[in-house]
Amino acid sequence: MDFSFKNKIILVTGYFSDIGREICNMYLSLGGDVISTYNKTFRENEVSSKVKLFKLNLESIESIYDFIDDLKKNNIHRIDILINNIGTCDIDPLIFQSDEQILSLMNINLTNTIILTKHILKDFMANNGSIINISSIWGRVGASCEVVYSSSKGGLNIFTKALSKEMKSRGIKILGISPGFINTKMNEGIDSDEILDEIPLGFLGETYHISDSVKFFSSDYINITGEIINIDGGWML
Repeated sequence: MDFSFKNKIILVTGYFSDIGREICNMYLSLGGDVISTYNKTFRENEVSSKVKLFKLNLESIESIYDFIDDLKKNNIHRIDILINNIGTCDIDPLIFQSDEQILSLMNINLTNTIILTKHILKDFMANNGSIINISSIWGRVGASCEVVYSSSKGGLNIFTKALSKEMKSRGIKILGISPGFINTKMNEGIDSDEILDEIPLGFLGETYHISDSVKFFSSDYINITGEIINIDGGWML
């Protein structure tokens, strides 16, 4: 297959995450015009000169409005592919999580992701676009000490399925990518040896496994929508 995203404008949220940057670099290598976002972290020496970078804090609805205005002020009026990559986790029993932590996590992973998607669909995305939501296996089966995270990703999966039905008249594909254990900074504190014994393929996921999946499922070769695709080496079989 000859993948090309030439003449495609792609928005990938969360540039400074390991998966986000991998996805951005994949699209750049295949001719895409890439827009991405940062929040508190901005490491200029790590940013490709080809990426258009904008501030976005998904904890804040006002930041979403500012982000949309910034796109328009910079003469960006079309987005062909949206990758909702921003996410956060908080590993702790539910009873030890503060109400503020719960609200923050739900806003970032679900509520404000939905609101951002609404504005992209309304103001920027024409017919036959694509949206991919980066979820998690815990959104399908749940995880102890990640109750709120699991709930937010489960909600994101249902959002994917429901929106795919709503967008069928516009030919917009809505899909979810559900990673298993991926070698990222976010997972550095987790004992991967124990998890490895449970993965039938016998190896942990790398960021390129996610970017390759995003490449395939956002390409013109795909004619499916509303599906949540596990990228976990068979962990959750």
